[in-house]
Amino acid sequence: MISSIAAVFNDNANVQNIAKAMLADPAVRKSLTSEVFENRPLKIVAGSVPETAWKRSSASPDSIEVYVDFGDAKFATQPKLFTSITGHSNHRFLLGVTSIYEPTNTGFHVIVNGDGCSIDLANQEKWQLNWFAISAE
Repeated sequence: MISSIAAVFNDNANVQNIAKAMLADPAVRKSLTSEVFENRPLKIVAGSVPETAWKRSSASPDSIEVYVDFGDAKFATQPKLFTSITGHSNHRFLLGVTSIYEPTNTGFHVIVNGDGCSIDLANQEKWQLNWFAISAE
């Protein structure tokens, strides 16, 4: 139940606010109180991956990727995952921001691409991948 959420956040206030805002949305609350989560406390872990973590991807010449490791959260099963990207500019043109690859109970990959997408541009524009994971525990 939403009233019995166990939350674990890092120090990033923006990520905390995003998670709180999503939980305030009636549609999100409804999905979280479905049979999967009913009568079980929720574990929520959120974080932000800095712009310096992006690596070149083999998916295409204009692709970069990042791995999110939340193994310290010790999820028993693979949680539901949500992502977004923040930065100074140009991140609105990226494709794949919410596409999650190889999800497990310890982490996942995100691959983004777009014209001119590069590690240098990600660093210059300070593209950070924000994420949160939710699971009934």
